[in-house]
Amino acid sequence: MITLVAVYFPRPGEEARADPPAVRRQGELRFEPGEAYDLDSLATDWVPTRGAWFGQDAGYVVGGAHDWIVGLNAESGESGDSVAALDPRTPKSFDSCVKADYGAKKSAPRDNKINPERAVCVLTTEERYALVEIVGMAQTTLVTRVTVWEKK
Repeated sequence: MITLVAVYFPRPGEEARADPPAVRRQGELRFEPGEAYDLDSLATDWVPTRGAWFGQDAGYVVGGAHDWIVGLNAESGESGDSVAALDPRTPKSFDSCVKADYGAKKSAPRDNKINPERAVCVLTTEERYALVEIVGMAQTTLVTRVTVWEKK
């Protein structure tokens, strides 16, 4: 009996592909202006914190013509260093969130501006990756689809 074994070796400059970790939680979140969520939470109804996003993984800020999602350490006019906007052409995936640019404190209106079909990645306080996809708006409510992955 002959046994064949297939082994994948990445090409030079190509990273080995790894399966993403299991999805910890997935679902719709509705943000009202000034609300924030602990994306690590396993609470049944993922209750938001109102009035302040500090200490929470993702919040929704409305500021004149600019609405955006902010994360930890956000300052006025910035998204914080735990949120990274994905380019609309980038796949909305775990791998994209791992590779996203979290370190630069970018001006939020330019990089995280709210538009349907846009997405941001969030590095949570417990070091999980989360993808927040903008689904739409319902009056002042931001409707999103969130996926949080387990730690690898």
